Amino acid sequence: MNNQDKFICTIYGLVAVIALPATWINNIAFMNQAEQAGFSIGEFAHAAYGPKTTEAAIWGNLVQI
Repeated sequence: MNNQDKFICTIYGLVAVIALPATWINNIAFMNQAEQAGFSIGEFAHAAYGPKTTEAAIWGNLVQI
């Protein structure tokens, strides 16, 4: 790997390290705002990982294969 490739990898790594916490800070702020309106994190998790969602995800993965 030459120096230019190492530099680009370093920049991508820094962007990833900054973007991940920034994204989750916004997610947590959104969930806290939604909780005040009567929406709980438990409901959010159930919507994301509930039985119907999981079944649809598995079916979608099988169709892609």
